[in-house]
Amino acid sequence: MGLTKTARQVNWFAPSACAREDVSLDGARHRNRAHLNTVVASPGAGSSWGVLAADYDDQATGWPEWSGSQAGYTDTVRGALGYLDWFGALPADPLVLEVGAGSGEASAVLAGRFGRLVVSDVSAKMLNQVTTPGVPRVVADVRRLPFDSQSVDLVVGLNAVPHAAEIGRVLKPNGCVAWCASFWRHTPLYVDPEALAGELGPRWRGVARRVGPGSWSVFHRQPRSV
Repeated sequence: MGLTKTARQVNWFAPSACAREDVSLDGARHRNRAHLNTVVASPGAGSSWGVLAADYDDQATGWPEWSGSQAGYTDTVRGALGYLDWFGALPADPLVLEVGAGSGEASAVLAGRFGRLVVSDVSAKMLNQVTTPGVPRVVADVRRLPFDSQSVDLVVGLNAVPHAAEIGRVLKPNGCVAWCASFWRHTPLYVDPEALAGELGPRWRGVARRVGPGSWSVFHRQPRSV
């Protein structure tokens, strides 16, 4: 199943007043973009998954210092949470799962908002850098999440690799996905929101917005009768 543009599934808000472009990472030509596209289109592509996992293992030790030097790195996570609050999409005390958590930049933001949060990443070395206290950390491949079907209220990813089928499996029927990119389309691990909606399935709808140097998108599943 390849990436399919489905523009009718996603509505873009006007960019926020603080939106700006940071092209420093040159994401479209970054060494990991091709591997990302491969694993989204073909989740069984083991070689590309292995390359990505090894690359972020190698970068784990210095990652918190680098991300901490990037202005607005987590602005998109705050933007997505603001939309979810406004929309009233989440129940009281939701179970939130962060995938591709890395060294925990988004985890710190999420922990300040949610009492039930679990963070996961395929890289144990990255997760060892997470310093947010009291947050369970799970070493897990996003293709095989150790959660029951329909058990999670919100799945969050910041600069992460998605697996649409597995995310859809663990989410409750009225669950949501918040997918964020710190540098918008210039993020190396960037999946176009319309393409991600298409991967999630025809019943999914989303909204997206550029904020700071990045972008966020929030998706929900429509009832079968719609």
